[in-house]
Amino acid sequence: MSDTTIPSCLQRDLSEVLQQQMFFWGQDTLRPTGNFFVEQGLTRTSTEASKGTSCYRLDWQNGHIELYGACAGWYGQDQGFTFIRPRRRCYIWNTGEKTPAPDHWEKDYLQLGSTSELHANALPFLD
Repeated sequence: MSDTTIPSCLQRDLSEVLQQQMFFWGQDTLRPTGNFFVEQGLTRTSTEASKGTSCYRLDWQNGHIELYGACAGWYGQDQGFTFIRPRRRCYIWNTGEKTPAPDHWEKDYLQLGSTSELHANALPFLD
């Protein structure tokens, strides 16, 4: 697939959609009962990265999905996809050793890549 197959404006559109969707996901997590993530099998854990922040995690397609209030993505063995909400931007996450957490995304692991590479890395998250 060439980069001309997926226009770069779709990267912007994806970022805007995720920005809005994360707001609604956050509202759902505030409910005392019926949390959608837990109902769907995601595991909720507290995180040391940011006080008062939870991480929702699910093993998925030879990797896992992690959702925080500030970032969300799918992470495989070598690469993955992440959306960093304060930056309003999608990235290729270029390591399988660690994953981003709120305010702890190391720039060495963030890669813009080509539109096609970003699309390929985003597919498991979008599924």
